[in-house]
Amino acid sequence: MRIAAFYFDGIPSKIFRLRFYLLYTVTEKRNEVEMELYTLDHAIEKAIREKSTSPQVWNDILQTFSSQQQQQQQQQQTPSTTKPPPASKKAIRQLPTVTVTPEDLVDENNRECCICLDE
Repeated sequence: MRIAAFYFDGIPSKIFRLRFYLLYTVTEKRNEVEMELYTLDHAIEKAIREKSTSPQVWNDILQTFSSQQQQQQQQQQTPSTTKPPPASKKAIRQLPTVTVTPEDLVDENNRECCICLDE
């Protein structure tokens, strides 16, 4: 893999385009090389532009970003374990049942449901 920077006036800090090249040999023809050309993600391009005077770190930036992307994709695919599981049917059956009588509603404070806050 290669990252190529195109810049103005021979000044590396004036990059106007970055491209990512993937080079590989064709297995059946060992003397041929094929190339795929890609544009870079905006975040990668920004990081590379900030280090434009140090091309030797560009591949490290690309690999770091690629690793971060893979981790984010794995996290998105992995169900979150931070939420508590739903109550079991047994636990729900064991909850007490309260019967509200007209006498209970005499007190103004008892006229709202403490769960849903409706009358």
